Amino acid sequence: MESHNNQKETYNKREFKAYKQHRLNKIKPYIPWDRKIKILDVGCGDGSFFDSILEYRTNLDCHGTDISRKQCKIATSKGYNIKQSDVSQGLDYQDNTFDIVISTEVIEHIFNTDRFLTELKRVVKPKGLVIITTPNIANLGNRIRLLLFGQRPSCIDFCSRQGTSGHIRAFDIYDMQELFNNNGLKIIKLMGREFYLPFKLTDSKVANYICKLMPNICSGFIIISQKE
Repeated sequence: MESHNNQKETYNKREFKAYKQHRLNKIKPYIPWDRKIKILDVGCGDGSFFDSILEYRTNLDCHGTDISRKQCKIATSKGYNIKQSDVSQGLDYQDNTFDIVISTEVIEHIFNTDRFLTELKRVVKPKGLVIITTPNIANLGNRIRLLLFGQRPSCIDFCSRQGTSGHIRAFDIYDMQELFNNNGLKIIKLMGREFYLPFKLTDSKVANYICKLMPNICSGFIIISQKE
């Protein structure tokens, strides 16, 4: 019988690919380009986000933290300032340290999401940005899966076996708005991450139009927020 895995064991076995360009294109306009920026990637993996954004600018002071020892070693070898830690237990950084804190596809792995957002807010400077991406449980594909076929939405799991996503939380657009508002983060922009139906339209004009106007049916969210 296959043994159960804790999160640290699961993420040590993960392999990361280059940060998805269409997601980066949606985030880039909100990152100031006229000055040096100190940025923290929470759940940084092997540093793929930094790899991608540094192709466009060099005046970034890149810091990251991740639970995976393996991925932290890879990111450190690239020259990034990396700390290994369990981000669900807090962040080992001083208050008001970073201009931008970004965390992509992490919050759905966190049990105490309020504490998580409070920590992101704590370490970002006043008026600094907190950027989150996460799946949308109410995306159009999941609505079809559940209503027509009676199947579990794809962004949540029923077990913790190796090969599953490790998601323990799921959000719709109203959950995101409430979480951010309750934790003192003002949402500047909430947009769709990508749209996949009726076929894969990841970075087409149609997909980008839907992501802008109807994020509630997209596969995930990108939330740009500011510390109040």
